[in-house]
Amino acid sequence: MNRPQPVLKNGIKGVHEAFADYMLVNPGCTLREMGAVFGYSIAWICTVINQDMFKAYFAERRGDINASIAEDLPTKLAAAAHLATERLIEVLEKTDDADTLIDAFDKVLHRYGYAPNAKGGAQSTTVMNQQNNVFYLNREELASARSQLLANHAQPALEEKVVSDLVPAA
Repeated sequence: MNRPQPVLKNGIKGVHEAFADYMLVNPGCTLREMGAVFGYSIAWICTVINQDMFKAYFAERRGDINASIAEDLPTKLAAAAHLATERLIEVLEKTDDADTLIDAFDKVLHRYGYAPNAKGGAQSTTVMNQQNNVFYLNREELASARSQLLANHAQPALEEKVVSDLVPAA
């Protein structure tokens, strides 16, 4: 069931756009602060910003801004990484200080994933050594092996000692 959205009397006006702009620039602003800036009562601003039409407009504006920031952020991060790499190379080419070289090398390797782990020591990969032994037996050898296996498992692993054997007679 489609419910008609309540609308502001005359639609979104410049003051409503100004409210949205102010709320986007100052996300923690209070109604009192907005009233002082725009010269409207707190009750009227509260009524306006809680209208469904204003909420939809504000959500659209916030979505546009978030999309532009999210779209632009990887580009900025890549540029910053390239700039930092170029500057690091310049510093490394000019310095003879061993501590600076070791520190830079250590940090680069750490960021690249070659850092020691918290358990003490370099990170290691788990190597699973698996050995597959294949034996070819004829029927007689298989029957003999089975009977030997059953005979070995039928006997107790340790013979029970009788306590009277261990304690000397008095």
